[in-house]
Amino acid sequence: MKRICHYLCPSRALHAFGRDSSGQALVETTIMMPFLLLLCGGVFEFGSLFYQKMLIETGVRDAARYMARCSIASCSETIAQNIAVHGNLDGTGDERVSGWATGDVTITYVDFVNDDGSGNKLYRGGSTIQVVRVTTTYTYTGTGLLGFLGFAGIDFTAQHEQRVVGW
Repeated sequence: MKRICHYLCPSRALHAFGRDSSGQALVETTIMMPFLLLLCGGVFEFGSLFYQKMLIETGVRDAARYMARCSIASCSETIAQNIAVHGNLDGTGDERVSGWATGDVTITYVDFVNDDGSGNKLYRGGSTIQVVRVTTTYTYTGTGLLGFLGFAGIDFTAQHEQRVVGW
């Protein structure tokens, strides 16, 4: 009778179950795996987002430098847009970032008043300094993790201003 109670008694069975550690690693892995996969996916997703933003900022900066340093007769906004998007003058080859088009790049000129308010010039040059501003907006669609989490697309804007010195 003692042996039957040893196996059938609920308190002893629970105690034996609690001491048994077989399968413990499987349970822990099952619980932690979704969080680890989400963490790894987030690292790759945000790495891709920052990399594409850096490529776009580099393109915008290159286009602004081109427009700021060439003479007005030889400047071409089309060439500057090609430099921004493709990284070359003629617009051949792939875009720096997939889906970014030359039509997304806007080039404007801004007049900056070179006066501190008391008649003193802030910078060398005339009373007005011209600045070229290159801007773009890009929608990052991602690799799917952000869409899975409810973020369909992230819009970011890149802008660079450069003082015009080539005129």
